[in-house]
Amino acid sequence: MSTSYLKNHLITARSSTPWEPDYLVTRFSPEAQTVVESYMLAEVVCPRLGGLNTENGGTSMTVCIAAICDDGKHIVVAADRMLTWPMLNMKAESHVVKIQDLVPGCVLMGSGPGTYVGGIRAMMAFDNSSKVEVLGNSAKRAYAEFRERVIDETYIRPTFGLAFSLSGSGPPSLPDHLEKHPATMAQVFGITGQYNIGVDLIVTGVDDAQTQIGWIGHPGTLQWLSDVGHAAVGAGGVHAMIRLTLLGQSPKTSLSTTLFNVYSAKRIAEIAPGVGSETDMAILSRQNTSWCDEELLKELGACLEVPPGQEPDLSRLKTKLPVSGGGDVNS
Repeated sequence: MSTSYLKNHLITARSSTPWEPDYLVTRFSPEAQTVVESYMLAEVVCPRLGGLNTENGGTSMTVCIAAICDDGKHIVVAADRMLTWPMLNMKAESHVVKIQDLVPGCVLMGSGPGTYVGGIRAMMAFDNSSKVEVLGNSAKRAYAEFRERVIDETYIRPTFGLAFSLSGSGPPSLPDHLEKHPATMAQVFGITGQYNIGVDLIVTGVDDAQTQIGWIGHPGTLQWLSDVGHAAVGAGGVHAMIRLTLLGQSPKTSLSTTLFNVYSAKRIAEIAPGVGSETDMAILSRQNTSWCDEELLKELGACLEVPPGQEPDLSRLKTKLPVSGGGDVNS
């Protein structure tokens, strides 16, 4: 698109505003306006969306783990404290605990930019009587809505203005001059449809009805993993899942053994880039969240340091559990 073309298509017209009733404005002709906006679509918006599309989850720098145990009576959760700030392109360990209470006995954990996870959490709609299934579906809707808002506010509105928006009720309304370029607009919608904000969530808890682990990810999909019995997200998620599988973790595993398995999975996940060394753990039961204190975490660390070939003595954990009932520690 040459400069001479644009100069030849400038027009001057008389316009008015409440504070300036008569003044001259210079703008592009309708034909040139269409050319300019098509150029913006093809050369600016589409490359930006394509370049920032994190199709495989982006750069999630964390690990969050959940495991059902004791025949569904409890869930053990763990997370590091590594946070990612996308606006600063920075990650660091902080004092922020990623295991967020939703209602008693149910928590939210997330990997990806901390501001995004917090934004999704703020958009969830629920009350203290909400069941885990309701909370999972609320997180699913909030994820999809927040993703649309990110695309809308970051790429669409700065280019096309407030008249064109992906968010809100009903389908987006196209300006008349853009309707003449359906192929370019199809490219924009195709790219935005694939755009991944790089966030994965776990909503998990125990209520009167059931014990559930829900995973929410791109582009706002909810999957219940209660039959599998455990889940992990973040850069260290694969490492943690492999560790739990090799240890034979299942919903029937005792509470004490599951505490050790989850702690072990968290420590193994620390070899992944961007996973922090700080550890928070909690035990979820019906309408209750019990946090693991430093003494219990140190005991779990001691159990992990046994020489190769020896079984850790998990009986020491039973006296330090924040809830009653450690179960058969060797199961």
